[in-house]
Amino acid sequence: MQHKTLLLERNKQIDVFDGVFPMQWRDTALDFIAASKFAIGWSDSGLPERKEHDYFIHSQFNAADVERFGIMKHVNQHPEITQLLDGLVLKFSVVNLSNMSDVNFVHAHPDKKVMLYYANTIWPEGAHGETQFYSEDLKSVQYTTPYTPGRLIVFDADIPHTIRPQSIIGPKYRFTYAMIYDTKPENECIN
Repeated sequence: MQHKTLLLERNKQIDVFDGVFPMQWRDTALDFIAASKFAIGWSDSGLPERKEHDYFIHSQFNAADVERFGIMKHVNQHPEITQLLDGLVLKFSVVNLSNMSDVNFVHAHPDKKVMLYYANTIWPEGAHGETQFYSEDLKSVQYTTPYTPGRLIVFDADIPHTIRPQSIIGPKYRFTYAMIYDTKPENECIN
């Protein structure tokens, strides 16, 4: 397994992991995700002027879905990942499905930590789809992680972030699986 840690403004952290998941599980995981019950309307923003773009396709996983999906079986084998989540409460988990025509805004999730999995098993060069992390003033990109099949990213979700839509040469659908954890222990789990 490869692991890289980055510290950004305000000492906010991003951890990038490759080689966590065997290829056989990654294929099965993509099938599981693609067979999910998708809905329209997911939004990372409550701003009224962005509502006309709130047509994102997503599938929310409940606790039983998370168990059947099996991601934690692999994550729990790596203490360097589990220690990042230690003491946190899982609020919800969601599959985000995006395509090249989606409009994505920079957003943040206060008091949250995200574990993000790139689910596509093939992603050609030039397909884009990166996750970009911005400075607090939104004037510069502090870090960009390429969409790399099987990659896992754990980050402080109050870092302003967005995705760059995939290009026309990319796969029709860009799948990510996100587990959103509450960093405030007094908040109740909804999942």
